Amino acid sequence: MNLMNDNPISTRTATELARRPANASTTPSLMNLERILTTMAGTERRREVKRLRARRKKTANLLARVKAGSIDKAEAARKLRRLTPGADVVIAREGLA
Repeated sequence: MNLMNDNPISTRTATELARRPANASTTPSLMNLERILTTMAGTERRREVKRLRARRKKTANLLARVKAGSIDKAEAARKLRRLTPGADVVIAREGLA
């Protein structure tokens, strides 16, 4: 079995697991896991920004469809509620309720 791959987290964890005694637990310790997760803060922020931009684009597309008349206002409100946590503000602002 190959424990090393291109993922730096897996590589680091696999290396640390390989150094452990045979009778040690095969799962990484909680402190080790916390250290691994806190070193990826920039990546998580990038994912968060990407999700935000995608929501904005989808919301704008949905509102454009409402203005064009190709979708019912109630259906658009339902989709907005499912899409974004701030849907109530958008629905009130656009007069979809």
